[in-house]
Order: sequence, then structure tokens, then C-alpha cells
Amino acid sequence: MRFFWFLAISFLLLSCKAVDKSHKVTAIPKDMRHEKQEDNPQIAFLYFEIVNKGGNNLEIRLVDTQLSKGRMKENTVRQASNVNGNLLVHLLDETDQVQIEQMVVNPLAKTVEQYSEDGEIVSNYIELEEAQFFIRFNYKDTIKTLKIYSIQSGQPVEVYHNPIQL
Repeated sequence: MRFFWFLAISFLLLSCKAVDKSHKVTAIPKDMRHEKQEDNPQIAFLYFEIVNKGGNNLEIRLVDTQLSKGRMKENTVRQASNVNGNLLVHLLDETDQVQIEQMVVNPLAKTVEQYSEDGEIVSNYIELEEAQFFIRFNYKDTIKTLKIYSIQSGQPVEVYHNPIQL
């Protein structure tokens, strides 16, 4: 029995890897001189209603806008892929230069999970006639116009274009 414990402890000690502590983690300083720091950063929320009028004809209405104190971190908005039905949002300045671009998952397409008669969970794809969606972004006072495109046959088709005031 002693021999067994001796082998087990020896195997355990020999299998441990020596750690090289000579690697030091160094922080790379970020040059903040070139980044514009706002005194009162705000997050803008835009709430929409979308209605499918048949075929590829969509009607989008801006329902509400909201400004909240704070700043969104990078990569907090999950971008959708460029597939049919998804929406491409452009926030433009007065010279029609894109300031912010976001992709929104098709708000008229929902996946619903239900239990079948056998007790299994089944996913069903449902196409809605109308729905609501929102976008959020770090507010910039240079944003003057909002354009929304629907991706149809792989190409963006403009479905909403209006000036915006927040």
C-alpha cells in the first residue's frame, strides 16, 4: 500500500509543470489626447414601429426618443449580419456623412419555442405583420438625419429617411 501512495504522489509531483514567472504583464498606455471627451455624455434611444404593408413594402415610424446620462462602451451593440430582412441604420451629419451605422435583426421575424405533444421543445419561425424595435447609440450633436434601409435580395433599399432632433 505504501508503494501505491509513493507512486501516486510521485506521479502527481512529476506531472506538475513549472511556471515561468519572468513574463510580466505591461499595460500599453492609451493616448487620450486625440479622443474627444464630452462633459455630459449621453446615450440616445430611438423607438420605432414597423409594419409590413405586403411584399417588400415596409412602413417605419419613429415613436419616441430618449436621452439618458452615460456612455456606452465599445462592442455593447450586437451587430446583425447583412441578410435579407435585416435593417441597416445610418445616422448622418448635415453633409450626409455616416456618423453611426448599425445593423438590426429583422424585427418582423421571431423564433418562438413551444412544447410539442411529445414534451419536446420545438422552435417555430413566425413572420409578424407589425412589431416594435429600438436602437441605441452614444449621442453626438452632429447627427441630423436618420436613414433606415431594409436588406432585400442582398441590397439595401431605403425605407425611412427623416431629419432627427434629440
